[in-house]
Amino acid sequence: MDELPEMRAPAAPYPYLRVGHLAAEPLPHGVGTAVDLDGLTPQDLERELRQGLDLVVLGAGAEQADGGPRLSADVLELLMVCEAEGIPTVLRIDAEPDLQGRLAAVVSHAVTTRPELHELMRRRLGIERALLLKPVIDPRQTLLEALDDPSGLATERIVERRELIASRSPEAQASRLLTFLGLPTVEEPLVTPLIVSRRAEHLRHAEANLARQRHRRLDPLLVIDPLFEDQAREETADWETPVRIITAGPRSTLADRLNIGIDQAAGRYVTVIEETATYGPWHITDLLQAAQHSGADLVGRASWFVKTDDGTVRVKSPKLQRTFGEAPALGTMMLATETARRLGFPRRAASIGPAFAQRVISTGGRIFSIHAHDMLMMRRGQSLGDLSQEDVLSSWLPNSSQP
Repeated sequence: MDELPEMRAPAAPYPYLRVGHLAAEPLPHGVGTAVDLDGLTPQDLERELRQGLDLVVLGAGAEQADGGPRLSADVLELLMVCEAEGIPTVLRIDAEPDLQGRLAAVVSHAVTTRPELHELMRRRLGIERALLLKPVIDPRQTLLEALDDPSGLATERIVERRELIASRSPEAQASRLLTFLGLPTVEEPLVTPLIVSRRAEHLRHAEANLARQRHRRLDPLLVIDPLFEDQAREETADWETPVRIITAGPRSTLADRLNIGIDQAAGRYVTVIEETATYGPWHITDLLQAAQHSGADLVGRASWFVKTDDGTVRVKSPKLQRTFGEAPALGTMMLATETARRLGFPRRAASIGPAFAQRVISTGGRIFSIHAHDMLMMRRGQSLGDLSQEDVLSSWLPNSSQP
């Protein structure tokens, strides 16, 4: 797509990193603050060190231009200071001659984006000093590519986008580099699934839904009427992912229970889990990528799979896939916990989902709905017993059938 919708930019990863660079583009790409070290006086360098440098990236061009046998005094001073301060020095290798230079022998690490050079680096520098990075992609551009093109809904395109964002976003490549350098990395976001259960009837089904998810950092939370608390605790006692149970007042509405859950959520994001819907393995992963990178304040699904009267499993409202502005179903919503607390679910609305979506829009927020895969919802009059395992698997992406 040529032009993305105007909305807030997603937060940049690792905002606290300060990366010095000399005769090279800073690495990791697209994170933290880049500090150009070219031409700095000793006093300038001392000032930057006081503010903190986490790593220094050098290009082969940082070597002495006249080709003499020694490194320039400025580069040598920089390397000595970094070694004394425990700051990793990373040489960017773009061509084989870069490995023949003086810098390759004295930097702590070397990085390339070319696989054939990486093999050579491993042999000459050792596996502990040589790292292969992949070129980063723009995760938002990748997530929203081909919105108006039906080919963007092809299963292989969905899988490709997910894998690109997971492995080649600035955060993913930054984490790879920082791990290699022995520096701290951030974990994947903690997500709090708010389990919507009226009478604790389908908690085993909810457990299966959560256990199936590929995103493993989950903090399930069940808010339930005190009349069914004992039953809920018994049903969830042996869950692999422990669930927190909070009781609400006996006259609480569904919105009340959701708002209590939002208030008690520990995750950076919250998502609503409907007790009778069936969620595939990538449900939370895909919602989380959309929440992180679309720039929207609320993400969910306005389209999903259903089993029709003739027994076939089809996409409901297929034209509402990968669209902006459509109200998602309540049992598909995900948003930042901070945003959810600021807005809250309307207590007495006839339809909570559309009313909450309107609240997001009325405060200047944006909504994005993802594809229909990995979710099967019952139609009116259906029960879980009406859905076979084959029905469920047919709604999942082809490479997702094994949780």
